[in-house]
Parts: sequence; structure tokens; C-alpha cells
Amino acid sequence: MSRKNIEPRTLENLIIRFRRRPRSPRYPFIALPGLALSCTYQHEVVSLQSHEIDVQLMPSRQSIVQAIQRELPKQHYDQTLTIAAVQEVLRTSGIHLSTPVAIELYNSVVPSTFARWIAQFSAEDRPLVFKLYRALRFFSYDEVRRQFRSLLEDQLRGDTVRRALFIGVGKHLAKSGTHLLYMIKHIYRDLYPTASKGDIELRFQHPSVILERGVPPGTKLEALIFVDDFVGSGETSAKSFRSFRAAYAHHSELRKLSTWYVTITGFVKGVSRIVDEFPDLSGKILAASGWLTDEDRAFAWPGKIFENRRREWLRGKQLCSEIGTNILRPYFSDPNERSRHVLGWEGDQALVAFEHNTPNNTLPIFWASGIFRGRRWHPLFTRWE
Repeated sequence: MSRKNIEPRTLENLIIRFRRRPRSPRYPFIALPGLALSCTYQHEVVSLQSHEIDVQLMPSRQSIVQAIQRELPKQHYDQTLTIAAVQEVLRTSGIHLSTPVAIELYNSVVPSTFARWIAQFSAEDRPLVFKLYRALRFFSYDEVRRQFRSLLEDQLRGDTVRRALFIGVGKHLAKSGTHLLYMIKHIYRDLYPTASKGDIELRFQHPSVILERGVPPGTKLEALIFVDDFVGSGETSAKSFRSFRAAYAHHSELRKLSTWYVTITGFVKGVSRIVDEFPDLSGKILAASGWLTDEDRAFAWPGKIFENRRREWLRGKQLCSEIGTNILRPYFSDPNERSRHVLGWEGDQALVAFEHNTPNNTLPIFWASGIFRGRRWHPLFTRWE
């Protein structure tokens, strides 16, 4: 069998059509539409053999993986930059790959978090699980920043933001609301470039520190703005307000301030739960990306995800409940309590994730780490408790 050179475009087409990862690390068989090719690894080349041609394709799989791993730390795990860097590494070896081809190559040699996650489901269940994944709303860090900036600029009066104290919802630093204060502080600096460093620091201090040190002369305070990323059942938010008001019940200088609550998104029912207990917050709970209704829940019926396919809907709910019951064991030792949360906190069935964290209201199949059928469950997203 003779070895032939092929045009770059033909080479690209061959790689683009490669959709299945090799089953064996040394002598795998690759099924390509319209072609039956075998793939062998030898020294520093990968060869594809067919009845017509023998093609020297690219450096060995091991060399490619090594090149990618070398570039990952440099690019801070940014896939786009890593792929570009790998393209450059291969270019020095005389191999020129377009970006679509390089992406295909990257995905074929680097295990995808999504691929590992979806592979945990049976082949029969993957299509309906993919529907849940496709319906999930993911907010990147940059999108959260844009959304919050738009909210502070457009939905609140300038004086309200300029003269506010900002408070993160949650009792410790790992909670999303507290974590997001750092982002809000940067947005505040952008919105008010003439504000002094001391004034900015004051507005992001915990109220207890401000009361202890006193408000500097000339500093104007008009509002308390509570910051969070998601409203689920509303219980966490109501608890935060309850604790705050109990702790500062005797401090009139804080109680007289107008109170606001800003978030990225959440359920309308959660907002109603908060307002029922704190009527003065009516009209003052704002969502930068809009509110979710019961129709946005994963297993709403009739709903947007499964439409009128009731058998899919029943199977999906049963599957997520079964997996949730098992992988939530590390989080809830009491079976009765665990059963309330197998579809998200208090059964919220949310489909929301953020780059910085994932709400526990979201289906546990996306974020929980536990054991299912004797194997560790690998979540798609991270949740920081």
C-alpha cells in the first residue's frame, strides 16, 4: 500500500468527520461515514489506513495531549486560548489546522466534563437528559457582571445606588451573595469614578463594623441593598432579612434606610414568600435577568421541555428522583429530609447554574457529588457549600 499526500482540505474533512474517540489507546478502530479506516499509533505519527490511501495525519495522541497539558496552565484553562496555542505548536511541526479542526481535535483527546457527565446515563436516557441540559440557563462570570451593572444603572435611581450600603445574602464568605460583593464593588467604582477609596470601602463593610466605627462626617446613607444571585424558595432570603432586622432592631440609623434586594434571577413564588413576611419589600426585589415561573421548572406539566411527551416526562422525573435520592446522601443523612430535596432544594426543580456557583435549587444531577449504583457521581457544575 503506497503512502500518498492529500490536500489540506481533505485532511480537514477527515478530522471533522471523526466523531468517535478511539476505544483502545494503541490500535483503535475509527468509524467514519462512508469510509472504513483503521488507526495506528507508531512513534510520533498517527496513520489512517483505508483501501485507497495511507495517510500520515498528525503527531501521536500522546504528543498532542502533552502539548495541550503544557498550554493549559499558561492559558488559565481557557479553552479558546489553549486551542490557539496548540495550533501554534502543531504549526511548528508543519501541520496547519483551521480553528474548527483544532476544536475537533481538542475535544477528541481531552476528556470533556460534559461527556463524562452525560456518559453516566444509559444510552436510552441520554436524549431526555440532554433536553434538561439544553433548557438549563448558565450565567458566566462576565454575564453576571453585565446583568448586575445594567440593573444598578437602569432599575434603581442613581442616588439610591450612590448612597447605599451593600450586604451579601448569606452568613459566610462561600455563600454567593457575600462572594458577589467583590464584583459589585468593582461595578460601583466604574459607575462612580470620583468616589474616594474610603467611601467605597465603607459602603461594602458589614453594618456592624460601620456602627462600631461610626459614619464619617459628610457620608450620606440612603439605602440598604442586599445582593444575591438566585431566589429559590425564598426561605434563605427571608431568613437573612429576619436575622438582620433582629440584630439591628435598636439601630434607628439603619432601620430608617430604604431596603432593596437585587439578584440575577429566581422564582416568582420565592419572591412572594419573602414579601408575605416583609411587606415593605414589595416592588423592591429586582431580578436583572427576569423572573422564573412554575413553567420554567424542570418537570412542569405541561411544560416547555417535554412538551406533550408524557412518557418522557415521567421517565425524566423518575430518573432524576432516583439519582438524587442516592447522590444526596452525603448532604442529608435523614432519608425523610433527603426526599424533600431530590429534585432540588424543597423540590424547586430549577435549571440555573452560575460560573461562580450552582444553586442547590437546581436538579442535583447537575451539581451533587455522591454515589450512584456503586460509582462516584461526577457533577457537571461545581457547588460550593
